[in-house]
Amino acid sequence: MLIFGTNINEVENTKSFLSINFYMKYLGVAYVILGVRITRDGNNISLPQSHYIEKVLKKFGYFDCQSISTPFNQNINLVANKGNLVARIKYSKVIKCLMYAMICTRPDITCCGKIE
Repeated sequence: MLIFGTNINEVENTKSFLSINFYMKYLGVAYVILGVRITRDGNNISLPQSHYIEKVLKKFGYFDCQSISTPFNQNINLVANKGNLVARIKYSKVIKCLMYAMICTRPDITCCGKIE
């Protein structure tokens, strides 16, 4: 569990309240939570996606791929999947990992409405 806030007294009160009913251990300042890096700049906290995305690219063997200016290489001819189950499973795992990054670190692009 990660507890953070703008008021250190409230954070300490929350930790004290929770420790009455649960075993808790302070592990120090968090730098990564659920694969997502936490960066601090003064009073600002951000969750950049680069750390997690690099791990996903390495996991699926795409880390050394070169970026292109369009999202699709126009020189590749698409063919129908002839039931290659391994490719479909790998594709669904990659999409799942990218969806996780989107949902956990970019709530502004996960919903249709505007977040104020």
